[in-house]
Amino acid sequence: MELAYSNKDRALELFSLADKAKRSGMTIEAVAHAYEASGNTEQTIVWYELFLGSAGTSLGWAAQQDWLVAHYYLARIYF
Repeated sequence: MELAYSNKDRALELFSLADKAKRSGMTIEAVAHAYEASGNTEQTIVWYELFLGSAGTSLGWAAQQDWLVAHYYLARIYF
C-alpha cells in the first residue's frame, strides 16, 4: 500500500524488512520494484539481477510471472 500511495521510502523499508525476515522470490522482486519506483537505477539492477539468479525460489509458484517479467525490466534499463 505504501508504494501505491507513493511512499517509496517507507515501502522500500518494509519490503527490505520482509526480505531480511524470510527471503523469497517475492521479497526480492518487491525490493527491486520499490527501487525502480524510487528511481534508483543502480539498486534496481542489483536487485533484479539477484531475483533472476534466484530462479529456484521463483519458478513453479506465484513469483514465476514476476521472474519472467524481470527480464524485460532489466532490458528496458540497459537499453
